[in-house]
Amino acid sequence: MSRIIFDIETAGKDFDSLDKGTQEYLLKWAETEEDEKDVKESLSFYPLTGEVITIGMLNPDTDKGVVYFQSPETAIAPFEENGIRFE
Repeated sequence: MSRIIFDIETAGKDFDSLDKGTQEYLLKWAETEEDEKDVKESLSFYPLTGEVITIGMLNPDTDKGVVYFQSPETAIAPFEENGIRFE
């Protein structure tokens, strides 16, 4: 039976780029500056404030895999390195 290792990486939006109402809602239960920091650093975990930036899959038995990633600033042609395809 084949095995697969699967990884998803996410990134959160910049807190300051969110509208005032959303910022207030997200900070509603934050009681300390540490709580506010935690909220701002956790934006990648919520569907409305985060996005998937990379998905990786690896077959550990063959060491072959694929990584799908975003590159909005620069077009990067698909390439392969050490048995891993990057697209």
